Amino acid sequence: MNKADFMVAVTAIIENDTGEILLIKRCSEAEYPNCWEDVGGRLKQSESPEEGLRREIKEETGIEDIEIVKPLTVFHVYRNNTKNKENELIGIAYWCKTKTTEIVLSNEHTDYQWLSPKEAIDVTEHPALMSYLRIQMAEKQLSERVIFNDNLGDVVNG
Repeated sequence: MNKADFMVAVTAIIENDTGEILLIKRCSEAEYPNCWEDVGGRLKQSESPEEGLRREIKEETGIEDIEIVKPLTVFHVYRNNTKNKENELIGIAYWCKTKTTEIVLSNEHTDYQWLSPKEAIDVTEHPALMSYLRIQMAEKQLSERVIFNDNLGDVVNG
């Protein structure tokens, strides 16, 4: 990577069939040791955000049956709170769904748990993740209020 380039990342709020959210715990040797976080990572050269998201989810959790519901937000941060080009990161947070509940962790993580969105907010110390979870909760609430009328094809607010 050229020192003047910034990184592009993706992250996933992964929801299972019961509405729980997956959190994974970073290992003690990681950049943010023992932190509960969402799944994600940097894109590889020529990789689309969706391709990178699917790759990161599979690498970090073993999940392959991922449904990408929608992007939730775009973010801009500096890794390690160091404002220089080498640490600049642009990313997209996605809402995803899976039927898988048994996780196979990579060596980057030591544990996982499925929690309600509110419990996940309480467990994580990651302010950005808290924000993504709140956005996902609002988006889910909105989507549950929309009823499709099969006869007319109209969208009716419930």
